[in-house]
Amino acid sequence: MVHDIKDLGLEYGTLVPMYLMNDTEPKIRVLPIGCNLYSTIEENLTVGEAIRRAVAKSDRRVGFLASGSLSHAFPTNALTDKYLDRISADFHAHMDHAVLDMWSEGRITEFLEMLPDYNIKCSGEGAMADTGMLFGLLGREAYAGRGEQLCDYFPSTGTGQVVVDFSV
Repeated sequence: MVHDIKDLGLEYGTLVPMYLMNDTEPKIRVLPIGCNLYSTIEENLTVGEAIRRAVAKSDRRVGFLASGSLSHAFPTNALTDKYLDRISADFHAHMDHAVLDMWSEGRITEFLEMLPDYNIKCSGEGAMADTGMLFGLLGREAYAGRGEQLCDYFPSTGTGQVVVDFSV
């Protein structure tokens, strides 16, 4: 009952265990990284930096997928059918669009400064641990790139959904 979309395609790529897509001869090595819901943004930035250092010491090409970085306030079960295609609050949608603007304009320092409040006020999924790890991997405030939005922003069961690529 969480949505009425038959095929979520690219939007939910990180929720599909990639190792199951490799069939019998794995072509892609997958290392899922869990998070602690009670960790801080700072702790997760540090974890991301540690992963970045490990990758730099390896001879591997590595890609990272993170899921859950926008507002994520699910409605109660009794209200779910009313929020299939709606965001839980206008404030959350406005904040999500402001974040997407910051990412696309390369305003990473500004985003990182507001990330702890964004997480709390917009019900970050998993305490936005993925976001902290991702920006730790990218180099925190030193990241000079921009986020490229790959699909339109859309609401699903009260949450904000989008796919963004941060190239290095």
